[in-house]
Amino acid sequence: MFKFITILVIVSVSFAGHLVGWGSDNYGQVSNIPTGEDFIQASCGSCHAIALRSDSTLVAWGNNGSGQGVVPADLEDETFIFIAAGAGHNVAIKADSTLVAWGLNDDSQCDCPTGKFIDIAAGVKHSVGLRSDGSIVTWGYTFGDPDPIGYLWISVTSSRYRCAALRWLNNNTSVFITWGTDDDGILYPLGYFGEFIEIADGECASAIDSISPGVSYIREWDYESNQWVNNGQPNQPGDYHGLTRSETHGFAIEDGELIGWGDNEYGALDIEGLNAGYLSINAGHHFSIGIQETGTGIAGSPEPTLNLSVLANPSASPMIQFTTDTAVELSIYDISGRTVSNESYGPGDHSVSPMLSTGIYLVRLEAVNQELLARLVAL
Repeated sequence: MFKFITILVIVSVSFAGHLVGWGSDNYGQVSNIPTGEDFIQASCGSCHAIALRSDSTLVAWGNNGSGQGVVPADLEDETFIFIAAGAGHNVAIKADSTLVAWGLNDDSQCDCPTGKFIDIAAGVKHSVGLRSDGSIVTWGYTFGDPDPIGYLWISVTSSRYRCAALRWLNNNTSVFITWGTDDDGILYPLGYFGEFIEIADGECASAIDSISPGVSYIREWDYESNQWVNNGQPNQPGDYHGLTRSETHGFAIEDGELIGWGDNEYGALDIEGLNAGYLSINAGHHFSIGIQETGTGIAGSPEPTLNLSVLANPSASPMIQFTTDTAVELSIYDISGRTVSNESYGPGDHSVSPMLSTGIYLVRLEAVNQELLARLVAL
């Protein structure tokens, strides 16, 4: 529920950091956040949350009315690569790419299908998954709608009663579709073409629409008026990533800072502490959980000059270009958050053509006191 999303799983996968939360705390979902500097993903439900550590183990907290606020004993020794919290249940991808779910199961939303998966999301009474072959399957209460057909889907997400998916087309255009209902059971389908690189769904359908490498807009589609609207998200273009949306509010990240919009009745937009160094963010129902980089806010030497872009993206032959005036490390991570490559470079202009299997990757350019992130889609 309330995912993030994302270009596939990769936007939620980050480097290890500590958890920070703010907003509604009626079940301790903010005040009882686990400690540690080893978290790589967090996902919020209605009044609970789950998180994934860098050792691939899970922790859960908050409302435990249906068992969703703890990790079951038989899963404590399992290892995982991705997680999704629904309103009262959780779904996780295990290290072998199969699924497991626990919590409220009144509509079979925890009865996971078999097979290998690379992305998942969860709502109130349903779950949705993206198989490794690029096809989509939903289970639980599925609105009476058929699953989207085809095998080229690269990302799925969910709101309370809807699902959404992103598909790349051959001409560097993508299609963002949704299916499902609103709180009143009214069907609001959407099919829109653009250059979307991340999607989320909540009160509105949200997407990051790329207009050039490193330059994008945050779009929101209002289901009732059937048009793009502004709900307080930035009007100006930026280098946005880490998109997340719930029924109450949304966030995106630019240069490690959070940008929020929507309903702030319970302080869901009142960022706790320093707004810097955020690796990921997830919006729940009137609360938010972020992962902040260790050491954020440390003063010292001036920031270096860095520029990073990924050309021909998506492509069978992507190229990473960057400029730096200091020593840097260039790292590439797969959808599980594991390092694919890591190389050091000196000052200058650089072009790198990595040899990658088909999939979604995160590119990180890091110098002292600064880092840049980019998503890479290898076809």
